[in-house]
Amino acid sequence: MTSLAIPEPYFAIVNKLLVSICVIAVFSINYSLCVYIPQLFGSHTNKTRAPEESSLIVRVAQFAVAFLGIAAVKKVWGIDIGPALTGMGVAGAAVALRHRIT
Repeated sequence: MTSLAIPEPYFAIVNKLLVSICVIAVFSINYSLCVYIPQLFGSHTNKTRAPEESSLIVRVAQFAVAFLGIAAVKKVWGIDIGPALTGMGVAGAAVALRHRIT
């Protein structure tokens, strides 16, 4: 049985692609499972929780999973996300201050 011989310069790229596909698959499954989070906290038995609140919980969880998935893929490719996180923090503070002033 013969195996596919990948030239050395391309091996790292192929390896990163395969790892990225695996990371995307895992986070995609987690993203899909976020719709069950309200049921884990008992919203199916608690009728006092508004549907909008459950929807908000699902959207926040999906955003967190998507953000972490993107960060994980960037980590596989060796991209530092620290400056992007700092920029988002500064932008969030600016928006918060803007809304407080007006």
